[in-house]
Amino acid sequence: MTVFNPRLQGACLKHPRQAFLGTAPALATVRQAYGDNVADSWLAIELFDLARASGVRDAHDYTEYIPAAELLGAEFGHLKVTELMYFFGKCKTGRYGKFYGNVDFMAIGEALRKFCDGERLTLLREFRSLEERERREAEAAEPTVSISDTLAKYGVSSLMELIAKNS
Repeated sequence: MTVFNPRLQGACLKHPRQAFLGTAPALATVRQAYGDNVADSWLAIELFDLARASGVRDAHDYTEYIPAAELLGAEFGHLKVTELMYFFGKCKTGRYGKFYGNVDFMAIGEALRKFCDGERLTLLREFRSLEERERREAEAAEPTVSISDTLAKYGVSSLMELIAKNS
């Protein structure tokens, strides 16, 4: 989980398609694979980082945020860790309001709900549509081989002649 640290929030903002459709695990998957402590600690570190970025002066240690991380993780565990990092990066840019030196966990929960119901759904639809279009274009770009091309390759003029030749 050390790969997914707050320093990657910028990368998630720069490459949202990868953040949303990439192979990063959901927080619930992290919880299942590594246990409650790892999942809650990871989310607490993200919250602590947000608090520091918001100018919270009395934020001394990420462990102060574990109780809030437990609640938020239970409610939003379906999100990929990279989606959460994208969200926290957006919070730092003011997208979901200001915290004025105090990280209000109910405000974060409300912002996460708005994110899930709005921006996240919009981006997922957009990225999936883009992937589908790219898939169709790739299929259309694949060269097609006709039967006549295949017959010509083997120096025959009909399918029956090819079958007779190979019997």
